[in-house]
Amino acid sequence: MFIKLNSEEGYVAFAGCNNMMGSVEFKDEKSLIKFTKGASTLMACPDMTTEQEFAEMLEKVDNYSINGNNLSFNRGRMAPLARFEAMK
Repeated sequence: MFIKLNSEEGYVAFAGCNNMMGSVEFKDEKSLIKFTKGASTLMACPDMTTEQEFAEMLEKVDNYSINGNNLSFNRGRMAPLARFEAMK
């Protein structure tokens, strides 16, 4: 799985089967983030569970935090919904 973020180009993500893309809006002063319901390729895969959960997570996220090379997507002050590690 991966997600690539760019405030001008939006996001591109992969969660095991289909590529997903959409727009993302940042408000850096408060670490707020909002993903639009994007589009994805439509390949049929044996198990779509992870991909569906990933898409649902993006709809719930409202803030993020960065700690070193780690990015967390959060909702409110609850536990992180997802964590990612930066890669080159």
